[in-house]
This record gives sequence, C-alpha cells and structure tokens, in this order.
Amino acid sequence: PLLVATDCSGLGSPILALERMGLPWRHIWASDVEKACRTMLRRHCAPDHLYRSIYDRPDEGMQQPDLYVVGFPCQPFSRAGLRLGFEGAGGTIFFKVLQTIRLTRPKAFLLENVAGLCSADQGRCMDSIVDSLQLLGTHTIYWQVLNTKEHGIPHNRDRVFFAGILRGHGNGSFAFPSPSPIMDIRQFLDRRHGRPSFAALPPAAQPTA
Repeated sequence: PLLVATDCSGLGSPILALERMGLPWRHIWASDVEKACRTMLRRHCAPDHLYRSIYDRPDEGMQQPDLYVVGFPCQPFSRAGLRLGFEGAGGTIFFKVLQTIRLTRPKAFLLENVAGLCSADQGRCMDSIVDSLQLLGTHTIYWQVLNTKEHGIPHNRDRVFFAGILRGHGNGSFAFPSPSPIMDIRQFLDRRHGRPSFAALPPAAQPTA
C-alpha cells in the first residue's frame, strides 16, 4: 500500500481521494488541533498514529512516507484576514512542515494554501516558501494556483499547491492538471419533483436548513 502521512489533516480528504482512485493506502500518521477532526480521522482514515497537533509528534524517527500531504493554516495569508503572514497565528507552521520534509524525505509531497499566499507581505511569504523548499536540495519543486471550478467541482475556490518529487523517484513527467470544462451545479443537485412550496421549508425553530 501507499504510505500516506498528513498534518493539519482536517477531515482526511487525501485518504478519501485515494479511496476513490482505487489505490491501496496505509495512513502512517495524522495530526489536527480540532477534536472533531481527530474523531473523524480515527473513524474513517485509520492513522497508525494520531496527534493533537503537528507540534505534538516527534521530530526524529518518523517513517518515510510515500506521500506527505499538508493543508497548512491559511488565516495568516488569506485576503479575508489580517494578512500578517508568518507573523500571524499559525503562520510559522510551514517551517515545521519544512522540517518534516527534511527529516523524513517523503517520495512525494503536496502542500496547499489559499491563493492569497502568493501576494501576502508583498509576495515575500511566497518567495520564502518556494526558496525554502528548493534549498532543501532533495526534491524537484512545482507550484501552481488551481481553481476547483476548473477541475470538476462547481465551486469558485482558488488555491495554491506546492508539489515535490524526491529526486531519483520521478521521470520529469509531473504536471498539474489542465483545466476541464466547468460543470453545471445542477448535475450535483437532487432532481426536483414538483414546484417548491413553503411546506418543504424546515421548521421555524430549526436554526439552519
């Protein structure tokens, strides 16, 4: 099986993606500060080791992953926030991720963040991240901004992805996917039977639909 490690693991979407691709996997470690996420990870993603945060797991002696996936915190870089960059809460978690890559030498890694990272602190955060990954000298680095609406999901969400391939484990053929035709959201909705009415609405005491 593919040995997968995740940090800032959220709800475990990398594992779900591998399952849908029909690839066998073993989740060697995961971490997340949110208790609800850890409950979901334990129940559906079966990590060998589950940590309360990226800072709670050991630095040394970690198993080499085939694939290491991290969606490190976006709040310090987001256009919807204060954009404090590395000075913001959680802004330096990237450097813990960098240390993990250096120590475990994953055969491939994928990092994700908001597209606002590219312009945070006048682009200095982005330059620092790309330079730090390249200075490791162990991986071939690729990065690109992708939007979900161009890749089969009817949602306008642009994200920057950083991919690294351990030297000696790639043939130079890696490329981010090309945009695909934008899908109509109606393909994802249940078919409506008859005209909608007030009777179909949730009760007034129910706070959300």
